[in-house]
Amino acid sequence: MASYKSYSDEELVTLLQKGERQAFDEIYDRFWDKLFVTATNRLGNADEAEDLVQDIMLRLWNNYETLFIQTSLSAYLAIAVKYEVINFLAKQKRYQSYASSSDLSEMDNSTEDFLQLKELQGRLAKLVKSLPEKGQMAFVLSREQGLSQKQIAEKMGISENTVETHLRRAVKRLRSGLKTILFSFFI
Repeated sequence: MASYKSYSDEELVTLLQKGERQAFDEIYDRFWDKLFVTATNRLGNADEAEDLVQDIMLRLWNNYETLFIQTSLSAYLAIAVKYEVINFLAKQKRYQSYASSSDLSEMDNSTEDFLQLKELQGRLAKLVKSLPEKGQMAFVLSREQGLSQKQIAEKMGISENTVETHLRRAVKRLRSGLKTILFSFFI
């Protein structure tokens, strides 16, 4: 049997989905250092970064039966680190806010900020949904799923130049819409 080191990421994912421990071990060996460095750079704390990456890898193994990756394995894991870091920092910020807050009005401000953020996220989601169908699809595949323009072109059955045009137009419309939204928040 061939060494798992020679397998592509896609082949390893397929084997992992079948429960092959050696495939998981190779994914772990292949990506752990990169994920650890990324998490450490974002958190500034090697111990927390190590825990975070271990949690990601543990979930990858524990959920192999239901694992569904629409992007490359590298992009999937990078996005997992990104969201784990965001969640960790948000929890840490909430904890610090509660720990240092002796005044109820400070907590009221954090609640108001949270509600404003939720409203802003909702408006942004509406903006994305208002994009033309192909522009919306290209934007979601690019920004939310981490696909390259080449992968998007293949998935949508269009040229890379057309993907680039769709993305450029989508970003332009979103910027314009966001300016209006942000302006209304600060008035």
